[in-house]
Amino acid sequence: MGTLDAGQIKEYKQHKKGNGVYLFVIEGEVEVNNTVLSKRDGAGFSETDAITIEVLKEAKVLLMEVPMN
Repeated sequence: MGTLDAGQIKEYKQHKKGNGVYLFVIEGEVEVNNTVLSKRDGAGFSETDAITIEVLKEAKVLLMEVPMN
């Protein structure tokens, strides 16, 4: 979980190959892999080694790496 300032671009690299990533926006707005997520939005990402998070409005996000198998 973390708070990100508007204008930041962060990359999250998965810790284990084959895992997926679930991101939930608690506050604010972010764009992840060309998908805009706002307050209370969530999205899962799989079959990728990393995701890029662009912070559109100051955001508080929860990111979970989950096994896909």
